[in-house]
Amino acid sequence: MLSAFTAQPLVELRPRDKSKIESLLAYGDRLLVGLNTGSLRIYRVNEINDDEDGLEDAENAGEHVDGGTPSTPVKAKPTDLLREEEKFARYKIEQLAIIKEANVLVSLSGGYVSLHDWQTYQLQEQLVRTKGASTFTVTSNIVKDKSTGVPSIVSRLAVAVKRKVMLWTWRDMELEEDTGEITLYCRLWRIGS
Repeated sequence: MLSAFTAQPLVELRPRDKSKIESLLAYGDRLLVGLNTGSLRIYRVNEINDDEDGLEDAENAGEHVDGGTPSTPVKAKPTDLLREEEKFARYKIEQLAIIKEANVLVSLSGGYVSLHDWQTYQLQEQLVRTKGASTFTVTSNIVKDKSTGVPSIVSRLAVAVKRKVMLWTWRDMELEEDTGEITLYCRLWRIGS
């Protein structure tokens, strides 16, 4: 039987840890975990080879005091905690996304969508017009200018706010001033959460 994926535990919270995982974002070898406390944990996912079955070679595990190598191999950890931002948000982090071209990490917490710097995780802006937001999505595309034919990277953030969809656009890493808005007949909500 063909199996394209192998399930394995990556992050396990300690029994005394009162936190609960609310959102996940995988990007490259990074795993961002949003917690119900408003904390953001950044993990690096380590490659574990199938032939090693999660075990490192004894020579990589370190040396004993007498100069020899240990006889038992050491189990490799699937993830390493790189950083924890305890005051990332005031409320639980419900959703996370990245707009790579604009160097922005987008989060939904407490009914507001916030923009953070992707490198430092510092808050850049809380989009106050998103009060009552239930979900959002991001997309990036290469679009040719109709008049000049020059391609540019266009990233969009669409936010569901009660009976509206609000749209922010970045062109070549610059946020445009005007915000699009669509009013719907029925209220939007998040499905499958």
